[in-house]
Amino acid sequence: MEVLGDRYAIDGALYESKHTVVLRARDTLLDRVVAIKAPATDDAASLATTEAVFAREAKALAMLEHPGSSRSTTTIPSAASRPWCCAT
Repeated sequence: MEVLGDRYAIDGALYESKHTVVLRARDTLLDRVVAIKAPATDDAASLATTEAVFAREAKALAMLEHPGSSRSTTTIPSAASRPWCCAT
């Protein structure tokens, strides 16, 4: 089983598009199900753009205050492997 960031155990794909994939995972630290968004490609140029987009999305999510929205996000820069964003 693949583990991202030494914390998120990947269970499988929930959604795939040309640009991104959304994965179902378990946060092993807090023992809860989370969604992980990652780029669908390993192309270096695309990863740099995706990393910037994920950073903007995480900041936007962090500013939302609504009972139907995610309360926290984690982002990992591409230096770790490829960028990804976790919403809990």
